[in-house]
Amino acid sequence: VSTFQKRLVLSGCGDGSRVYWSKASQVGYGVEFNSGDPTHQTVIPPERGRVVGTEELDDKLAVLCENGAGIIYGQGPAPTGTQGQYSDFNTVITEVGASWDSPKSIIRGPEGVWFRSPFGIRLMSRGGGLARGPDGKQAGAEVDSLVSGNLVAVSGSSKQQVRFYQSSGTCLVWDYQWGQWSRLTGMANVDALYADSRYYHLSNISSVTPMLRYTSDSAYMDVNDAGTTSQSFSGTIETGWLSFAGIQGFQRIYR
Repeated sequence: VSTFQKRLVLSGCGDGSRVYWSKASQVGYGVEFNSGDPTHQTVIPPERGRVVGTEELDDKLAVLCENGAGIIYGQGPAPTGTQGQYSDFNTVITEVGASWDSPKSIIRGPEGVWFRSPFGIRLMSRGGGLARGPDGKQAGAEVDSLVSGNLVAVSGSSKQQVRFYQSSGTCLVWDYQWGQWSRLTGMANVDALYADSRYYHLSNISSVTPMLRYTSDSAYMDVNDAGTTSQSFSGTIETGWLSFAGIQGFQRIYR
């Protein structure tokens, strides 16, 4: 489920190849679908596989499929199905596709739309193609060896980061201010979200041990089923050797 131009978008419907969008939302009215109207849906070509998810990207709707990705653009139809109409699905990525079991890995960032592929985390650029780094490798490939299991992607306004929580307990963090990856551990994850300047992740569904955890700007906290909080542990940082031998060897650490 995503949104696009004040519409709710449902993807992977039916046999997995259909994408439906609602009528444009209006104040005071609930979301309305017209599933029988061809102007309010599209069918993705079978060679692209099932639709894993969609994400609004500027004036386009990015459609991530098992065997590639594409875009839909234009002005949608009026509630009656007349006037405007979205374009057909246009394929823009064929090299990789999105993993069917990780629809929550799809997330929009400043550079484009990130998603979990069978090979690791990948990025659809704002132009629509598969993004690559300065070395020519696919963006995200540098952390392929650290990616495992299902991913849930979260971003928020308190930090310039996109976080990818994994069921293994490792969280991969892309810092788009500095263009750097980092890794957080001890974050066993069932689901995650960002709210109130905090990154929350559900660690388990047991009522005995703490089930909800969050990281704020200053602490890592546990929240148990009674709603009480306690600080779980403080973080540590291990760096390589730092050189302070003059301006040419200048290095820095920032928080």
